[in-house]
Amino acid sequence: MSDLPVSIISAAEEEVANAIAYYEAQQVGLGRDLEVEIRRALRMIQARPETWQMGRLGLRRFILARFPFVIHYQLVPDKIRIIAVAHTSRKPHYWRNRT
Repeated sequence: MSDLPVSIISAAEEEVANAIAYYEAQQVGLGRDLEVEIRRALRMIQARPETWQMGRLGLRRFILARFPFVIHYQLVPDKIRIIAVAHTSRKPHYWRNRT
């Protein structure tokens, strides 16, 4: 089990907030469901950060089960850094300049 803290860059925090607001506007409670799933995913990443597949940029990715989002993250010496919480079918790779 990892004891590394999770750090979310501000752009990824904004993506999460926007996605939660969008889904909540679509159906009451759906935004909350997304938030719960993201929190669960972050706990899983923190517990076992090396479990998920590494991509070409040296980032790992966790694919959410219920919602069409991928959490892109990197392991740095003192933390797990969340780079993006990206929708799987919108603007592919827009977040790459964050690395």
